This record gives sequence, C-alpha cells and structure tokens, in this order.
Amino acid sequence: MAKKIKFGHSAEELRESRASSSTKYCEYAVHKDKTFGTYLLKIALFLLPIICVIGLIILLNQILGSGASAIIGVAGGLIFGSIGIYFIWYLRRFSEIEYEYILCDGQMEMVKIYGGVKRKILFREKILDMDIIAPANGEWAQQYHEYLDESKYDKVFRCCTSMQTTDLYFASFTHEKLGKTLVYFNGIKKSVDIFRYHSTKTVVKPGIL
Repeated sequence: MAKKIKFGHSAEELRESRASSSTKYCEYAVHKDKTFGTYLLKIALFLLPIICVIGLIILLNQILGSGASAIIGVAGGLIFGSIGIYFIWYLRRFSEIEYEYILCDGQMEMVKIYGGVKRKILFREKILDMDIIAPANGEWAQQYHEYLDESKYDKVFRCCTSMQTTDLYFASFTHEKLGKTLVYFNGIKKSVDIFRYHSTKTVVKPGIL
C-alpha cells in the first residue's frame, strides 16, 4: 500500500509545512510490494547466520585439528566471520525497497531507498520535457500501449508498489544520460495536479482529457 514516508515528528511537521506552503511542491514515497524473490532473500538472510556459524565451527576444527596454532585458528575464524557479517549487512538492504519522488521547481526527482538507509537518485527530469504522463492501468494501458512498449526504451524504472496498483501512472521522456526512459509510479491527486500545472498538454488526468 502506498504511504507517506515518516522521519519523526519534527521532520514530518517541517515537510508538511513546506509542502502545504506551495501547490507546486510534493514528496511521496511507497514501499515496493513483496515479491517471491524478496521472500527468498529473507529466507536466505535467516539461514546465512546459521550457515556461517556451522562453517566457522568446521573451519576451526580443521585448522586446529591439523596442528596449527590457536592464533591461526582465531584469525581464520575472524576472517570467515567478518565475510559472513558483511554479506548479511549487504543483502539486508535489498529486502526492503522504497521509492520516493519529489516534485519541485518544475522537476521530477526519483529516489530509490535501500533498507530505509541508502538513497540513490535514479533521475531528475523537467516536467515540461516529458513526452507524456498518464495512467497506466486498466483501459488506460490499452489506450497508451504504444508508449508502454518497453522494447522501445533504453531504461525502464518500476518505481511503484506493484504493476497492479490502481493508481499506477507512467511518464515517458528522453533523459540526457539514460536515453529513452519509461518510469512507472504511484500517482496521487496532488502530484497529478502539479504535473498538469506545468504541462496540461502532456499530462492526462482521469476525467480531464
């Protein structure tokens, strides 16, 4: 389910004040719905520590059983354990994915958030430079099927809760570095109104064609 991302009371109040002060500014974030791959990753994260402990015990037995000193055994154990901890830390961020888009100064910025910590800007693009922004679900998908042909694009971003969400929107544009780009996102009333404020010709709002 789509929801606003929360950063605590003071930060949230500042964001709400900032957003409400202008009809041309909007931030919106969603959690990506869990997929089969996500559940597999969570299972792997659960099993990995167990495998690391068992592997560590076997490694220490092999080293010490061969007559090596305890120092070598401890060093080998620390290296093996450190590698296991690093992989657990690295993989955990991919088990929780969020997308946040910011509309400000006539631009759309899309951010991917890993594990609630690491943020990666996917792109920034002027709304006026976008070819079309429109709904992408149901009958709309059939109406704009030519724009939704992903084989025509250099880059496709699925920055939405799921491709079946009822508020699914898409934007098509040519980015100076990414090339021909298609992005799916969750369109809310405020963001669609801001899109239309900047470009009524290329932005489609249900009920207003």
